[in-house]
Amino acid sequence: MKVITGIWAVLCLSITPVATADTIWLNHDMERTVEADAVYVLDNWEEAEERGYQVEVNYLSGATYLETSIIRLNLDPMRFYGPYRAYYESGTLLKEGFRTLQGEWHGILTEYDEEGRKRQQTSYLNGELHGQQVSFFANGQVQQRQNYQHGRMVGEQWEWHANGQKKSYRLLNEDENEVVLRTYHVDGSLIQLKEPVESDYGPATLRQEYNAYGQLEEERIQSNNRRWRLFKGYGGNGEVQDRSEFLDRKREGWFVQTRWTGGVERVQYRAGQRHGTYERTNGQGDVVIAGQYESGNRVGEWVYVKEDEKVTESYSE
Repeated sequence: MKVITGIWAVLCLSITPVATADTIWLNHDMERTVEADAVYVLDNWEEAEERGYQVEVNYLSGATYLETSIIRLNLDPMRFYGPYRAYYESGTLLKEGFRTLQGEWHGILTEYDEEGRKRQQTSYLNGELHGQQVSFFANGQVQQRQNYQHGRMVGEQWEWHANGQKKSYRLLNEDENEVVLRTYHVDGSLIQLKEPVESDYGPATLRQEYNAYGQLEEERIQSNNRRWRLFKGYGGNGEVQDRSEFLDRKREGWFVQTRWTGGVERVQYRAGQRHGTYERTNGQGDVVIAGQYESGNRVGEWVYVKEDEKVTESYSE
């Protein structure tokens, strides 16, 4: 058995050795099993004067796996309590923390890799995730930081790339619903964004998508009551190439569509009908059709250009 120091030395003051009973074979879940299926063995314990036993669970090789305490030896699965230290078979510390009398994690649980580097640190309250859970890269740099309240992931959630640049940021409300999201390329430029905004139709959610060069490609806004939504698609120069807007499930405002040939169509809508200016350009940006709509009908003078010939037509209401 390992030499017990620190808090373990204090525990040892109140224990007296007893004769070793029959060997207890355990599986990965600390359930009793037969020797042929065993992963660990419990054959070393000492009875405490006040409560239960201080135990040492070993690998089948004889190396120490776990040092902790237990109320009763006849429980299946085993229910450990008090200071808890587990080891890799090499002897390197695997994890350390504290369990309540009910066997639940409480306080800070720290986990390590086989090189002895801190891998994760988690805060518990009577068996529930409560507080921060922090994960680390092998170099000790923080990889992920999450916040919990009574087992629920809430508040700010962070993640980083290996080079130290932010990878993502999330803000969750008390119901674990995502309110804000930002994700980043390894160079720190945005990939996507989601956040609450105000609109003419009440609170809304804004979503944006960026390309590998950090340029905005798409933008979507939708009111939380779902009455209104707006989409914009952008070109490399930041100009709006596509736009569509809906109010109460009917097209509204400017509709812009860039055609695969390079031409652009622009027209205004009101309550689902074309109403206002209409314009179509060719791939060179020249206007080839222009006019006005009222309540879905062409009105006034319209201009059509084809093969450098301009034709004008008039429409009555």
